[in-house]
Amino acid sequence: MVWDFNSLKQMIETVYAVLVSKAETPLRMCKHCGKAFYATHGRSEFCDTKCRNQYNVYKFRAKEKQ
Repeated sequence: MVWDFNSLKQMIETVYAVLVSKAETPLRMCKHCGKAFYATHGRSEFCDTKCRNQYNVYKFRAKEKQ
């Protein structure tokens, strides 16, 4: 199978569509920053540990103020 693309945009859109439709590597949105990432584990909610830690700090500080 040979894929022939006329532009980089067309290639990115096609690859994105293929990856989104695959069940093995789900593409998810980070709960903190909103970036798209590949969920390596079924319960992944954040793109990396930095986002997870920042989210938890902000959540803790908001709870502490109340």
